[in-house]
Amino acid sequence: MRKIALILAAVMAVASSQAAVAQMRVQPQPATPTPAPMLQKKAPKPDLVILHASAIGGKNDQFMVQVKNAGAADSPATQLLGTNTHVHRNSHAVVPVPPIKAGQFVWVKVELPKAAG
Repeated sequence: MRKIALILAAVMAVASSQAAVAQMRVQPQPATPTPAPMLQKKAPKPDLVILHASAIGGKNDQFMVQVKNAGAADSPATQLLGTNTHVHRNSHAVVPVPPIKAGQFVWVKVELPKAAG
């Protein structure tokens, strides 16, 4: 009976020492998930469109042009290139367009030079 008690004590000592060693082992760190890539919103941009153009006083070289900023951002000052094409005659004019707030419009006078010809 004494042998059985000694054997049981030895088995328990070995088991407890193995458990202690197992607890001392370096446990793997749980994986930390990497954050998903964030989709960055693109900055809104102005979008200038011509809504209307009409001749002034029946002339074919002076026009009033309605320019609208249909975009979601204010537009800086820019330029409008007006072109009048006829058979064998072309005339161009560059006209300044003031800054336009998003959703607003301005009227711009375009005066084309007389084409040579």
